[in-house]
Amino acid sequence: MFARDVLLGRHATGPRVLVVGAGPVGMEVAEYLAVQKKQVTIVEFTDRFGVGQEDGHLYWVMETLRNLGAVLLNCTRVEAIEADGSDRIQREGQPGLLGPFDNVVLAAGYEPNDEIVQQLRARMPAVQVIGDAVKPRSAVQAIFEAAEVARAIQSSRLTPPFTKCLRCSTFVTTRGPHTGRG
Repeated sequence: MFARDVLLGRHATGPRVLVVGAGPVGMEVAEYLAVQKKQVTIVEFTDRFGVGQEDGHLYWVMETLRNLGAVLLNCTRVEAIEADGSDRIQREGQPGLLGPFDNVVLAAGYEPNDEIVQQLRARMPAVQVIGDAVKPRSAVQAIFEAAEVARAIQSSRLTPPFTKCLRCSTFVTTRGPHTGRG
């Protein structure tokens, strides 16, 4: 199953979960599962966890994972998932076996999907892009970016299609009628 399906509640996991990939998405899903008292093991191909995640946030995610007993394995590649739920790995050049696990969550190799951004930019003069449409990373970063855009709209730093209605003081699009009643 994919990390996004777990985070969006589309798929439930069993009590023993292997998370493949320890970038921002992998770290977020691992923390999400660990807080639910799941036995979480995270494997990362590179030598570092949370690459691309803000350092302060990564510190607290790592603390949470350690405190909840998650197992973190870097320099590890999953080679096969066996029928019994165990996983054949290579760690620092040595073969090994992990598990068994009830589920394997894939959180490796996410790419931004900005298809809709390109379509909107062709039709609108001002489009603000936030979250995973910029680059896959944590929800905290997306929320921060959304707050920045909201502040910019409120302080009128964004150019049209937004404007402040003089009658009701709300921000409206300049692309359609507005009654002036909020």
